[in-house]
This record gives sequence, structure tokens and C-alpha cells, in this order.
Amino acid sequence: MKATSFVVFITSVFISFCSFSCKNTNVDAPDSLTVSEGFKNPIGFYDSLPSFSWKLPVTESVKSQSAYQIICASSKGFLPNNPDLWDSKKQESPQSTFVKYQGENLKSRQKVYWQIRFWNQDENASDWSEINSFELGLLNNTDWQAKWVGLNTAKNNIRGVRKFLMHRPQYLRKGFELSSDVVSARLYITAKGVFDVHLNGNDVSDDVMSPGWTPYIIV
Repeated sequence: MKATSFVVFITSVFISFCSFSCKNTNVDAPDSLTVSEGFKNPIGFYDSLPSFSWKLPVTESVKSQSAYQIICASSKGFLPNNPDLWDSKKQESPQSTFVKYQGENLKSRQKVYWQIRFWNQDENASDWSEINSFELGLLNNTDWQAKWVGLNTAKNNIRGVRKFLMHRPQYLRKGFELSSDVVSARLYITAKGVFDVHLNGNDVSDDVMSPGWTPYIIV
């Protein structure tokens, strides 16, 4: 009877010790991942050398960050084991904001998937974060092949034309047909002023007053 009680006691102590150890070594993943100036999974991003930021989880096991690792890949399926664009390796640093990308050269229209993990004050590694992404826009003037569509206000025979004269809104419509089904598509658009785009009567974006204040001055 005493031997049985002793075995039960030892087993209980062992289970309690394992539970305590597991509780203290498990570190939740970082969250609130953003790119550069706080963008969340941006599309049409402007910078081929972005920076990354994240927040540490609010848990008992995390008091500070002692190191981090960022990985980037051209496909979601490459993460976390085969990051083909960049692997920062383990960096001994408490920095968690505006960490600069230092991987392969990125090109216009390229989509990049990325993850982050960190080590806490006890050198325990966190879980990998959720996979985030950013997609580059047109980075060079040579990538832009479109032509301006609108009223040619440079002609002298248009009455009332002045350099800073505000014209009434222009409504443009273009019909087209596709020869096959669409898997994904991107519309690259800008305007001298603001624009609102619809496709088959549906607004293509939640943005308001795009593209914002943008000067277009011919030098």
C-alpha cells in the first residue's frame, strides 16, 4: 500500500513539473504585423525596400524581446521552412519596429509573403506569426504603359481654360471582353485629381478620394 502511494506521489510530482515547464516555455506568436508606415497586407506598395513591425503578445511568459527572425518568400507554401527571398536568421535585438528588408531584389508587381518570430527574455522562441504579405506596385516609370484619357485642356481653342481652373467631373466608360476565366487581376490607375472606379456597376475599392494629394507638373 505504501509503495503504491509512493509511485502515485512521484507520478503526480512529475506531471506537475512537466506542466509547469511547458507553461513557461510556450511563447505565443507576435501579432499586429505591419509594413513600413503601418500598412496591413498592402497592395500596390511603393517601396522595394520595406520595413517590418510587430507587437509582442501580452502574456505572463513575455516581458521583453531578446531576439527576432524574419523570413520572406515568393510563395506562401515556402514558409516557414524554405524562405527563398530573405531569412534574417536570429538577430539579437529588442527592435520590433521598422526592421529593414535585406533580401533579394524585389520587382514591380511582385507579391511577398512574410512571417516573424521572436525570443523572449528567457531565450524561449515564440511560435511563428500568421503569414502576412505585401504586393509591389509599379516601381519604375518604364513599368507604366498606359496613356492619359481625358479632355486635352492644353488646346487654346477650349474656352475658359486656365492653369488652375477647376473642370467638371469627367465620366469615362470602357467595355471589354475576356477570352478566358480570371483567376486574379490588378487595376493600376491614377488621375490628375481624384477618381472612383466601378466594374460592372460595383465599386472596386473602399478607398475614398484616391489617389490623394498628388502633384502632376510637367517640367
